[in-house]
Amino acid sequence: QRIRIVSLSPADRLLSLMDESLQREFPSPARVVLAVSGGADSVAMLRSWHSIRQGGEDRVVVASFDHGLRPESAADVEFARQLAGRLGFGFVTGSPERAIEKGRGESIESAARRERYAFLSKVAVDHGASAVLTAHTADDQIETVLFRIVRGTGLAGLAGIPTRRWVAEGIDVVRPMLGIRRSEIEAYLRSIDQP
Repeated sequence: QRIRIVSLSPADRLLSLMDESLQREFPSPARVVLAVSGGADSVAMLRSWHSIRQGGEDRVVVASFDHGLRPESAADVEFARQLAGRLGFGFVTGSPERAIEKGRGESIESAARRERYAFLSKVAVDHGASAVLTAHTADDQIETVLFRIVRGTGLAGLAGIPTRRWVAEGIDVVRPMLGIRRSEIEAYLRSIDQP
């Protein structure tokens, strides 16, 4: 007997990987927050969730945090709002109470991350969600490990970004795209004509 190898289209491959991840993390109906910045990774997460779990019993809200660090950040949030609306998801946005600045021994990036996760945790609590999904990819994982090696990490640092991490009481951050490369995400978005 001959074995026929069928190559999956970019859309089918990404949806297959996401479906595996979502089935593992959320085997039954879930209440989740999807963190969507408007960038390619989070847009692909939103579109793939919609394709895979559409019509299910999940309760999903899309959340976007405008750090106010880039001139185009408000346009990114508006893009995310419109896309969430077209797909039928509720949408929540937030921004820091005052400008994010580095200080207290932390970088602007660290301060922005702290503010973003505080916002996402609050959205999860307000909507009774047990998880916040972020769109970290395999490329982010590689970058994180390499950065830690350069900084002189121990064995714990070589573990990279965890798939699931506790962020607040009853709320985990889940990263369903850690097994997906950025090139696969871009191919997926092109294949579905998603800017």
